[in-house]
Amino acid sequence: MPTSPKTFTIKTLKAHLALIGVAIFYSGNFIVAQDVMVGNFIPPVALVFFRVFGAGILFWIFHSIFIKEKIQRKDIPYFILCSAIGIVLAMYTFLIGLEKTPTINASLIISTTPIIVAIFSVFILKEKLTTSKIIGLLLAGIGTAILLSAKGKFELHKDYIFGNSLVFLNAIVYGLYLVLIKPMLKKYHPLTVIKWVFTFASPAILLISFPELKEINWQGFSGYAWFGLCYVILFATFCTYALNAYAIKILSPVIAGLYLYLQPFLTTILSISFSKDQLTTTKVIAGIFILTGLFFAIRKTFPRNT
Repeated sequence: MPTSPKTFTIKTLKAHLALIGVAIFYSGNFIVAQDVMVGNFIPPVALVFFRVFGAGILFWIFHSIFIKEKIQRKDIPYFILCSAIGIVLAMYTFLIGLEKTPTINASLIISTTPIIVAIFSVFILKEKLTTSKIIGLLLAGIGTAILLSAKGKFELHKDYIFGNSLVFLNAIVYGLYLVLIKPMLKKYHPLTVIKWVFTFASPAILLISFPELKEINWQGFSGYAWFGLCYVILFATFCTYALNAYAIKILSPVIAGLYLYLQPFLTTILSISFSKDQLTTTKVIAGIFILTGLFFAIRKTFPRNT
């Protein structure tokens, strides 16, 4: 039975709301994850272990209760590829890079991800970039650059070259992951896809993380450290990967990537709300650019009812 325009519009709206949720949850990851690592509670490599195994357990529980879908054996190599790129490489490059470069550097470099997603979508998925999407990418990208530049200057110190390189590599591999995962999401339920992506990543994660896991001093954990670990597992990993998969199943990876521009915008709003930042004309202009860019990019994803 064909889906009505009204029903499809509701599905599309839910997908956009899911991406807003991803932006909200992941924006806090910059601060929380760095605090947990810089505070010497959990080394970055070990933190990846807890992200993957903690969220992986949650994916197995939810999938076994609500979905119970199997995958075809021929798709296993593709799942392993997505696991290596979207989990192992993406998580390690982000966390290690974030530890070795200032937050402003990481934020500015990560802002290239939507453009990278668009490039991969054109060459791999043969997606046509509409004028609206191109305008949206440009406007939101300019707004993000203005917003982040207002928070500080990009640090070019030689000590940050390695960290900057890792964060840029993260932008590349995560952008590639968002594109590569699309075919599997067309074929299977999002929770099925993410469950197996995390499962196939687990052996490599355990092997790489094991030396640092032995160094964790659990007795020295503060209340904030426990909160940070729970936040990273539940919200910055389980929720973000699940919601992203749900949204990409319905929308284009380009749209999902473009929502990454909301992260610094939402972080700024929260900082102003808690009196940790001040509202300025520059930030207002940056916000207008970001929201206008998103509007141009997503407006045609909502079909008109006839």
